[in-house]
Amino acid sequence: MLPRYDLRALHRNLDIMTTLIKYMQELGWEPYANDHEDGTCQFEANWTYSDALTTADRHTFFKWMVKTLAEESGLLATFMPKPFTHLTGNGAHFHMSLWDAENQTNLFLDDRIPAPGRIENRLGDGAANPYLAATVLLAAGLDGIENQIDPGVQNEDNLYEVPEDELQRRGIYSLPATLGEAADALEQDEVIKDALGTTYADNYIQVKREEWRDYHLRVSEWETDNYLEVY
Repeated sequence: MLPRYDLRALHRNLDIMTTLIKYMQELGWEPYANDHEDGTCQFEANWTYSDALTTADRHTFFKWMVKTLAEESGLLATFMPKPFTHLTGNGAHFHMSLWDAENQTNLFLDDRIPAPGRIENRLGDGAANPYLAATVLLAAGLDGIENQIDPGVQNEDNLYEVPEDELQRRGIYSLPATLGEAADALEQDEVIKDALGTTYADNYIQVKREEWRDYHLRVSEWETDNYLEVY
């Protein structure tokens, strides 16, 4: 049974959570919902939206604030995407609206968009740089608008339950499965590289490839568990 919305776990950490919310209120962020999530001692905090840059600033400061409060209580807070194999990971979902600044109109108030005036992208995780993530999501969306790219038929299936051959028939493909594959995909994406700036993008790709190579120089626990006594 998942501990989602578990009041017992919330109460055990109530001092930290109420202090965090108090600080967010004092900063003028207008927090409106906080709860215990799927993972053990995993919490979600929500505050009122703002423009992309302000939200990225707040997200960055929020992570530092959470870690500092945890350390003061002798605890460790982490936003690592998947700190435990058997528990739910940490996401960084993006709720996005597109505004006409001149007319102060939300362009996503459209019957074709299921949510009221926004879309949600759940690809980001706790390790995401909010400035880079917001930049590339905005760039990809604007490129789709400018070039009138057809997003395809709206999917209402649980894709975890759709067979692989059916996904391919529909033209639904998986994202890069490794950091190395992601770096290769970024290298081929001129839209995203242009949004980031080609010099920065090239340096970023190089750093991530070095990180991927360094990862492969380590022997993992999975390898020793599966191979140590076999070979």
